[in-house]
Amino acid sequence: MQYVELHQVSQQKASKKHSMSRPIEQLNLAAGKRSIIGIRAKETKARTALIHILSGVSIPASGSYFIDALPLPYQSDKQMAAFRNSNIGSVSYSFPLIPKWNVIENVSFPLNYSSRCGQSRLEAIALKALKFVKLHDTAKRELWTLTSGEELRIKIARAIVNMPKVVIAEISLEELNKSQADPVIDIISNLPALDITTILLTEDPELEKICSRQYELLENTLVETKGMKHYPV
Repeated sequence: MQYVELHQVSQQKASKKHSMSRPIEQLNLAAGKRSIIGIRAKETKARTALIHILSGVSIPASGSYFIDALPLPYQSDKQMAAFRNSNIGSVSYSFPLIPKWNVIENVSFPLNYSSRCGQSRLEAIALKALKFVKLHDTAKRELWTLTSGEELRIKIARAIVNMPKVVIAEISLEELNKSQADPVIDIISNLPALDITTILLTEDPELEKICSRQYELLENTLVETKGMKHYPV
């Protein structure tokens, strides 16, 4: 068994006419430990449904999802929330930074649900995540002072602050210049050093270069891209 696996996962959604549609259907995905997997997903509803499944926010209508050979504990909301917070980090457009908080407050936010440490200890843990993304000197800055590239790196720091097993990252570098994009690519390339398996939802060719396996979401299901160099995972 691979480190992260989806087996025949489908997700139903009620339409305006109350009939059931399937934005994703019979998905299969495999990712080895410490690998970086890329997914192209142009269709918005299907991409959102897939991100919600991978992030543990939504329960599949059918099929199975395993991380480190364990099925996700969908039977209990409390267990699922704890599992998600400890094991899955998320970088997503639907999970923005909180404008009224400074950088370190945003990065330490997930720790509030997983740690009983005092505030100084929480900030020390958050600072380690900021050092990994090379932004430890921004800890007390307000968000409005950051560049778009720095904001994205702060989101990555927040995603890894709990040292999750898996990071699900929806990332576009389209609006970043090279000096902003290159650090993001380097950071994601180095996530395996933290024992993190990364699933990237992106259409950026530079990010796709660092992926050991590439999928595309076509007609509501995942297809492994043909003609691409693959590496064992």
